[in-house]
Amino acid sequence: MSSKTYLKDLFQKSADSLKIPYIKTTPKRLQHWGEKNKPPFIALLTVDQSAVKIRNNNLFTFTLGFVCAYDSLKDPTNEQIQAAQDKSILIVEEFIGLIEDDPKPRVTSSSFEEAYREGVYLGVGTRFTITLVIGDLSDRCKKRCNG
Repeated sequence: MSSKTYLKDLFQKSADSLKIPYIKTTPKRLQHWGEKNKPPFIALLTVDQSAVKIRNNNLFTFTLGFVCAYDSLKDPTNEQIQAAQDKSILIVEEFIGLIEDDPKPRVTSSSFEEAYREGVYLGVGTRFTITLVIGDLSDRCKKRCNG
């Protein structure tokens, strides 16, 4: 199993344990998906990956851009926006906590930003970024390095 596949499964399992939908998609496709799947949900929108070879293994760094939509209120009041953003931050913190509890990746940083967008697919929530480091879980290097 590749490190990227491992992370994909970890994100899905983390969202499942929070009992909310999770999708890896693009912003444009998220709009269509969000019309059928109402908030709250977590969507992975961007993945940046780099690798450093250490001894006989690769160490990957992933910077991942997510959005956690909490509600798609129509014409929300300021209080409703703030309450939805507060609730989405709680979901984000729990989601990151579940990732941090896993023994394989190491979360090196995370950041949050309030999100508000009129429309069906996003609504009110939180954009967040996670940077993590994980070793190469495939056996590619072992085959080449020991061969």
